[in-house]
Amino acid sequence: MTAPIQSQETIKYSQQLLTKTGEFSTTKTVLSEKELPTEKPNRESILRNVPYETGFHFSTEKRVYTGITAVSLPDFALKRETIDADSILFHYPRGDFQKWIQDTLGDKELANRMCFIQANLSGEELRNQLLKIVQKRISELK
Repeated sequence: MTAPIQSQETIKYSQQLLTKTGEFSTTKTVLSEKELPTEKPNRESILRNVPYETGFHFSTEKRVYTGITAVSLPDFALKRETIDADSILFHYPRGDFQKWIQDTLGDKELANRMCFIQANLSGEELRNQLLKIVQKRISELK
């Protein structure tokens, strides 16, 4: 049985093994921070076009579809430059952008970064912050 363990050191797993004498022995694999595996993003997957049905459909506060859908991360950045600020103010606090980026595009890193934007920004300030973060991520992935 393999179970995660938390301690000051990073321990990959603890496993109980039955020894030849019939006794249980616990083994641990300890990794330093440098040895920890890092999740490498799948660039092609994150930057790919998704079907229209799973694209990001921009809406307004009253849940009225704006007629604009983003089907990739670069398309999302481009359309966010011109989308009505009310749509951004509707989606961002609900976590809609983050959810789509993580669940549909598979970019947990970008979704997490988007969560740290200062609260109470105007629509234009929020647009600019989000665009900056998304464009930086696109550059990192290319």
